[in-house]
Amino acid sequence: MKILYALFFFYFFYGLKAQVISGTIISKNENEPIPYVKIGIEKKSIATISDEKGNFQLIFPIQVRGRK
Repeated sequence: MKILYALFFFYFFYGLKAQVISGTIISKNENEPIPYVKIGIEKKSIATISDEKGNFQLIFPIQVRGRK
């Protein structure tokens, strides 16, 4: 029975983690990183800006995942 509870709590807390999308913005023509680009989701208050090397991380909070 203790194993069942442990599995339940693991599954519950695993589902509460925020999701992260990361990547690099690269120019199509020059194949070079593009710094300071705004990346976001329309009609959501989720956005970030790429760094000087074009890298970014977009974090989806728990409340936003799975909603349309």
